[in-house]
Amino acid sequence: MSRQIKSQHREMTRNVRCGGNIWVCIIFLDKPATPGPSKTCMGSGKEPPKYGVAFVNLGRMIYEMI
Repeated sequence: MSRQIKSQHREMTRNVRCGGNIWVCIIFLDKPATPGPSKTCMGSGKEPPKYGVAFVNLGRMIYEMI
């Protein structure tokens, strides 16, 4: 997700040139995602967290551009 936000920010700055400001609102990773190991019995444990998930609701502002 951070790569997508960074690439979108880069494209916006190219289009705006020197005529505006762009701010990226902070999005926190709310929930760690741990993929379960394949072919294991229940109760044997999980792997350590590999990545995080951020829930972005409809209407939440990600960028501000002036």
